[in-house]
Amino acid sequence: MASDNIHLESNFERYISRKLGELGMKDDWRISPDDNGFDPQTALYLPDFIE
Repeated sequence: MASDNIHLESNFERYISRKLGELGMKDDWRISPDDNGFDPQTALYLPDFIE
């Protein structure tokens, strides 16, 4: 029997990222493939903030 894991947060995060990526094609949203450069204390990716 296959495990139903649609309720997992990781699946929801991938869904949101995919939808934001689709917006990026027309509204300049950018999606990072990883968390490098993200500061969790400020919730900012500084190069994007400065730009």
